[in-house]
Amino acid sequence: MFLNLTHCLEDISDIKSSEHSHDVNETENSAHSHGPDLAVNVFYITIADVIVKSVFTLVYNPLSIHFIGNFVVLVSPPAIAIALYFYNKLELHFFFDWLDHHLEPVTAIALTLICIVIAVFSLHRKKQYLLAEGPKNFKIDEISESVKTKNSSLDKVDHVHASCVWPDGFTVSLKAYIKVEKNNKNWVAQAADDFLNLKSLLHTEIKAKGAKDVIVEPVFVDQNELNPASDPICISTSCHNEDVGCCTIPKTADKA
Repeated sequence: MFLNLTHCLEDISDIKSSEHSHDVNETENSAHSHGPDLAVNVFYITIADVIVKSVFTLVYNPLSIHFIGNFVVLVSPPAIAIALYFYNKLELHFFFDWLDHHLEPVTAIALTLICIVIAVFSLHRKKQYLLAEGPKNFKIDEISESVKTKNSSLDKVDHVHASCVWPDGFTVSLKAYIKVEKNNKNWVAQAADDFLNLKSLLHTEIKAKGAKDVIVEPVFVDQNELNPASDPICISTSCHNEDVGCCTIPKTADKA
């Protein structure tokens, strides 16, 4: 768009000389009527361009620029080129001489500026997706408190990462700190059950807010062995990829 704008500004840069030189105007008038004509083959290609882009605009809206804005950006340039072709071909004179002779670059400048405004507007509207910003109405503290009322084994939710995903919704990954009592011989089985229940509750609560994907990483914490320097996360790379917990009942326990 910048190159298009500079070339068009160059095309109309004779505005001062045309105002002060009658000879230059006469030369312009004898040289061309309204500007360079569109070649016939280019004309037909432009018609095809309008048809294809019109259909494309109706069935697909990339990054959801507003429909009107999308139509202006895609369809207006070839449509205006066709309109200018007929304007020059029929030798119409709806404007004063200078504008008639420079209608193409002036129109291109106006359209380029409009497209720049639409591009900036679209970037502002979609920056949360392009920059992976967090959802505005997602409050993990409220969700955490709600889950705690349903399952008291949840100690806290931390390391929350939420990012918007096009075209709607967002993804969330988090650590769920789960209370365990290792003095209990069945603590592993209980921890596995608590994790499955808490994972289900967190998925339900978070997806109700619009999330598409939720990954819950369990961290089992014994209050009697709490060490702020340690983060006993019970998960491996394969568990993260498969979205499952790794703290399950050992095979030896089944045999026992």
